[in-house]
Amino acid sequence: MCTGIRLKKFGLLKEIKINSRFQGILLTPTGKKIVSKQDANIIKEKGICVLDCSWAKFSSLNINLNKIETRLRTQ
Repeated sequence: MCTGIRLKKFGLLKEIKINSRFQGILLTPTGKKIVSKQDANIIKEKGICVLDCSWAKFSSLNINLNKIETRLRTQ
């Protein structure tokens, strides 16, 4: 079973549509910085988002990243 589905089942995440307005931090394979302690307030107030898709397909998604704080996903 997908980790995202498990987290949703236990009420630990909220599913949002891909074109929804989101003001938190988005983890992407193209981010320039990694998540750090300085991001704690943004995450606490506005959240953190992970796309449940193959990172290889990320570039084909139609997402405007201009107004979104992005961070690099780490291994």
